[in-house]
Amino acid sequence: ASSGIGEVFARRLAAQGYGLLLTARRTERLETLGRELEQQHGAAVEIFPADLADPQSRLRLEQRVSGGPALALLVNNAGFGVPGPVAEVDPNRLQAMIQVHLGATVRLCRAALPEMIRAGGGAVINVSSVAAFLPTPRGAVYSATKSFLNLFSEALDAELSGSGVQVQALCPGFT
Repeated sequence: ASSGIGEVFARRLAAQGYGLLLTARRTERLETLGRELEQQHGAAVEIFPADLADPQSRLRLEQRVSGGPALALLVNNAGFGVPGPVAEVDPNRLQAMIQVHLGATVRLCRAALPEMIRAGGGAVINVSSVAAFLPTPRGAVYSATKSFLNLFSEALDAELSGSGVQVQALCPGFT
């Protein structure tokens, strides 16, 4: 939530009266945003620095999400691109992107959903991309992960039918 679409979500949700659990790698930016939202909107803001590509960091966030009250809304927004041909890109960067886009999304949904279901309501927004709809040379893994997010979101929404919990994929244009 320290920049881009995530920051916009945080600002809009705080303005609507939501309490927020904000996470990102950049602690200083998160703290600055959290103070701003508290001052401008009186929002209750919890800062939770985490690198979602790191399994231990992600596990700490999962435990925080599953250990609290039901979330009203989970926004899985973290993401980044690694441009270039698959044969030339650092495989560790590709793996990190897969972990952030897919691993974190699936695991955070799994952490949040049981309490949402028990509460009889809630929503999940998985931020995908228009890149999900077309194979992108020099962005093959990015497009593939975003396509997964779309299908995962649709299947999860169907799976949760009747529970009061809704799931959607948001597919913004290139930013």
